[in-house]
Amino acid sequence: MSRLFLGNIPFTSSEDDVRTWMQAEGFAITSIDLIRDRATGQLRGFGFVTLADESQAKPAVESLNHKRMGGRVITVGHAVPLDRRVSA
Repeated sequence: MSRLFLGNIPFTSSEDDVRTWMQAEGFAITSIDLIRDRATGQLRGFGFVTLADESQAKPAVESLNHKRMGGRVITVGHAVPLDRRVSA
């Protein structure tokens, strides 16, 4: 899976900021989805990115997890599909 979860993203970050940060670390992405509060429209501090190359998912997690972006330590992990998170 090439979709990654990013947590603790600075609230002032834009999609371009995330793209620039990941590209500076050597990872090309095809899409970014920063999650916003429905009522206020403010960033909630997490989001998802899809990597251009699926084989780069594990190296991206290993390389980017706990790195700083905008003064904050970012959590990077493999995104878990919604249907796999829900248990019966």
